[in-house]
Amino acid sequence: MTSEIESYRASRRSELGTEFVSKDIAVEYCFHCFCGAPIVTTEKTVNCANCGKTIGIRRVKRQRWKIAPTEAPHRRLQLADLQPLGIRIFLCLLLGYYVYDLVDDLVQ
Repeated sequence: MTSEIESYRASRRSELGTEFVSKDIAVEYCFHCFCGAPIVTTEKTVNCANCGKTIGIRRVKRQRWKIAPTEAPHRRLQLADLQPLGIRIFLCLLLGYYVYDLVDDLVQ
């Protein structure tokens, strides 16, 4: 495995014409055991000093939070909205005419 890495680095050096700089990155895991003891480690498996259980660290897929799109406070008038709107307007006008006619009959 290390020979493959070294050959890859050598090929990249020849392609780029520069020295390949490798950084040793250590990830520090900070968490609590099931017994409540705090654990800080850079290894993938660790033994709890309090209860003695062996705990393995697994990387899980990172969850990316999606921001809900903001909804417009008012939506545009659609063609499908016109029929119920027209019926309501007609019924309001008919009711207004009926009340007007009723009042007119009572006055006379």
